Amino acid sequence: MREEHAILDGITLPFDDKFWDEFFPPNGWNCRCEAIQVSKKRYEPSNPSEALARGRAATYKPNADGVNKAAIFRFNPGKEQRIFMDKHPYFKTKDEKVVTNIIRNSIRYSTKEKKEIAKELYAKYENLRYKNSSFGERSATITQTSILKTFSTPSVADVKLDILHHIEDYLVAKKLKTEEPTDDKDKARLFFVLETTYKGNIKGFEKRPIQILFRENQNKTIDLYFIRILSDET
Repeated sequence: MREEHAILDGITLPFDDKFWDEFFPPNGWNCRCEAIQVSKKRYEPSNPSEALARGRAATYKPNADGVNKAAIFRFNPGKEQRIFMDKHPYFKTKDEKVVTNIIRNSIRYSTKEKKEIAKELYAKYENLRYKNSSFGERSATITQTSILKTFSTPSVADVKLDILHHIEDYLVAKKLKTEEPTDDKDKARLFFVLETTYKGNIKGFEKRPIQILFRENQNKTIDLYFIRILSDET
């Protein structure tokens, strides 16, 4: 526990106390503090005013201009159902509108939902065979594993799913680039990369460059592996 957060250790207050509106962890960059539920019969409640004072002290880091840099952590992510406050520096990039759209509007899927979507899409594409001159006489397939891999980047899962729902619109017959695998866990001999642009209408991603990767497996079969959503400057 970092020194400035040590003063929060032991604070015990009801879940509906206003203290938690500002100081529910994390309370700083890479903060690993936790809030756990305990029995009120075994733990005396803290003084609410004193707890607020300790919370403000723990989250006060002025910059050279006297602005408190740690104030961006003074909110309750779970209660407010958002990851970052509006004043977070992530919203102040030259792609501000895109970042804002991703963070605020991205769809989150439960494990059960992921499996149901993968099953539905696999049933749709089970017999699809994508032929391309880059594959020689072979053709690429879409597996449930490749569909589930769509969710490995939750912040753009909705865009990738939209692409998957209309994948045949993207599978053009042009020559594909190739990439050598950089990680053994990919279990690939080679990657084939289809470069195109997003054809859907999800706000903030219109005509965004994308890459659809196909993996040549060790047994030389080929399947859809991953979808990359690139920045406009790529």
